[in-house]
Amino acid sequence: RKLKGRGQGHTSMAQDLLAHRVPTEIDYLNGEIIRLGAKLGVATPVNERLVALIKEAEAANVGPPGLSGPALAAAVGVPLRKP
Repeated sequence: RKLKGRGQGHTSMAQDLLAHRVPTEIDYLNGEIIRLGAKLGVATPVNERLVALIKEAEAANVGPPGLSGPALAAAVGVPLRKP
């Protein structure tokens, strides 16, 4: 089921990447989490990797990375739990 306000079911950041509108808002969203973590002494490795993935997609300017849930989890180093 697609969510209202999500175009073809994509997040606004994915929509930006699909439309070649770069840079995206990644620095304002996940970048802020990284900045707050640094300020408070809390590691934010998942957000750091997400920002890196989006920055790579911005540089390539060919759309979103298109990673599946399991591939994204692997890319950011988060093990998936088995139900």
